[in-house]
Amino acid sequence: MQKESYVIESAPVKKEINWKILIIILIILLLLAVIVVLSFSVYDYITTPRNETNLTDTDNTNPIINPSINNTPNNLTNTTGNTINSDNNPLNNTSGCTPNCTGKQCGSDGCGGLCAPGCNAGYECNSTGNCALLINCSVDSNCSYLIGVCGKGLCNQTAKKCYASYNSSSIICRNNVSGCDAVEMCAGNSVSCPDDLNKTNGTVCLRGTCSNGKCVNSCTPNCAGKQCGSDGCGGNCPPGCSSGESCSSAQKCEARVIRLTNNISRNGITWYFDREYEYGTFVNGDYWVLDEGSGVRVINVNPEPSTGRNGNMVNPPLGMQAFHSGVKGYNSSLAVYFPKTIHSGESLVSTISVNSSHNDGTTKAGTVTCACIYDGSGYCVYNDEKSGCYQLAFIYKGAVLTVLNSVPPIDAFRPSYLANQKRIYALSDIENQRKFLLSLEIAGKPDITSHAKIFENVWIDLMNNAPGRLIRPIKNGPTYGEYFSRESGTAALLLNLNYTSEEKERLLINYLQLGVDLYGISKSGGNWDTGGGHDHGRKLPILFAGVMFNDSEMKNVNSQFSEISHSYAGKSSDGNYIPRYGWTNPKCTGTYALQSGGCWGIISSTGAKDCDDPNGLYDTCGYQGNIIYAWVGQAVTMKYLYDSNTGKYLKELFNHDPFFDFIERWMNKDVAPSYTDSATEIAKAVWSKFRYCNADSDCFGHPLGSKCIPSQCYLEDCSGWNKKECAVG
Repeated sequence: MQKESYVIESAPVKKEINWKILIIILIILLLLAVIVVLSFSVYDYITTPRNETNLTDTDNTNPIINPSINNTPNNLTNTTGNTINSDNNPLNNTSGCTPNCTGKQCGSDGCGGLCAPGCNAGYECNSTGNCALLINCSVDSNCSYLIGVCGKGLCNQTAKKCYASYNSSSIICRNNVSGCDAVEMCAGNSVSCPDDLNKTNGTVCLRGTCSNGKCVNSCTPNCAGKQCGSDGCGGNCPPGCSSGESCSSAQKCEARVIRLTNNISRNGITWYFDREYEYGTFVNGDYWVLDEGSGVRVINVNPEPSTGRNGNMVNPPLGMQAFHSGVKGYNSSLAVYFPKTIHSGESLVSTISVNSSHNDGTTKAGTVTCACIYDGSGYCVYNDEKSGCYQLAFIYKGAVLTVLNSVPPIDAFRPSYLANQKRIYALSDIENQRKFLLSLEIAGKPDITSHAKIFENVWIDLMNNAPGRLIRPIKNGPTYGEYFSRESGTAALLLNLNYTSEEKERLLINYLQLGVDLYGISKSGGNWDTGGGHDHGRKLPILFAGVMFNDSEMKNVNSQFSEISHSYAGKSSDGNYIPRYGWTNPKCTGTYALQSGGCWGIISSTGAKDCDDPNGLYDTCGYQGNIIYAWVGQAVTMKYLYDSNTGKYLKELFNHDPFFDFIERWMNKDVAPSYTDSATEIAKAVWSKFRYCNADSDCFGHPLGSKCIPSQCYLEDCSGWNKKECAVG
């Protein structure tokens, strides 16, 4: 019995052993629970999509959220198993509680779940439910990673955290580049500019419909009532004319009327032939003669050429001349004397040299009175060799005779007078683009007919700089680059004012002929990038002709031009971009420095008189007064004239923004010295009426669009700039 009693009393020892086992079991269960929870967390993290975007710290007191995380999850599942939409709210919650994750990236959804996508490593969930970067700051520069076109990073000195200061949603961050590219505004909650998106294809735009970001015109061939000639879209109308017929100006096939002659006169010059040849006129009034196989025999020219005077050349090359021995570049081996056989594909260029009988009046050279001849633009060119006068008159008139092996279309333009540049364009080729010429309405329009006469005869342009000026026929047009540029810009503007088509026709033809001739020079290797006031105004006529003829090579002309070599991207005093005027061609020699007028100028020189500031901080003094006013008409035309085939304005085809941006400074009186706000009367009138706006109502019918939006400032000081311009909204 004693042993049994012993066994009963040993129970407390057994109880102690059970307690230890219980503790072990509890520990094991706890570990298993932890493992399960972690497994679900890892699974949730792995399976939750994470996209990227900019997020917002609305009160600017909490650390800025990571700008690289996107808050637009798609097809996500929150921790309660409910599918959430783009607002992060459940679509199929059945618990009676409606989770709320609108505007949140993280934290509670209010129903026991968490808002997706959650925060990445290095970020924490702040009180607004957004992910904030865990970084301490002491100064604003610590937050430079937040800088963008629509805002910048600042440091909250209390919280020692970075936050973003956003630009207003009324601030433009990206301008439109075409009628099918909308202006992007800052969002007001991001430092980044919204994506640059094109309007939907088919959207109606200013001059047609949008296609892949371009406003294009769908060309519809028009051959109604036509038998031949252009269909207006680059093709020809069927059936075409048979042998012995020609296509008339009405695009009808008619029996070809053969005209024969043994002499032809043009612009005071007469060519005499050995017999009668078939002949005709190009649309600009110049003559062609038909070579039937053995050439055209020219037996004499009046006025008759003599040694070094009244010069004649066939397919003249660039850089040399045989018109006048008194001008640099004279090459007697290139001079043509008669009789001479001219073959198909050749152009005979004949000139009349000046003499004292050609003088129109007098003008002053300082205190000296000099005889002069008025050129085609009205400038009196010195024709006086006495001391104190500048002899600038050498060639009085000029004309071109072209020999062809077949009869050209009745509306053909004369081909270039240079060798191997004999493509023939036709007036009917421009029918599709012609309707895109503008009809801007201004008060006090000049006489367009008298201006057409300036372009009536050939502008011989074989050489650069002063020699080129001296061999240009005075009565054919302007000889100096300043006046060439002025008349070129004025003509292009006039063609975009509200004259009738009939009133524009003669100037349009003559200006297109100029473009054809200049393009022939470019194709032969010609450039116009010399210094000073020479050789300006050539690129616009080429681009204009390229757009009207829809010639892609013309529109992408590959030559050097003075407007481009005289304007460049400089710097303002704070280091920002500002357009500058100066001669960027590196041929300058001598000593230059900042002048009292606030521009960069010459002190002494043995070479060029016009060089740019090497640091790009100042405009060049020289030639501003001669040149910039003549640029304005060109710039305005190219800003407004549209190419329906590329969906671009001529400004984009010109492809040199500093030229246009400098005109903004010039016309806003931001250039030293005080030549500013100067332009031709017609250019100033168009600028004044169409350049700026105050409200959308000012943009009704404007060539650039119907919305009045803030305009970009290019001045030295933009602190007071508040001007607006018309654009596509």
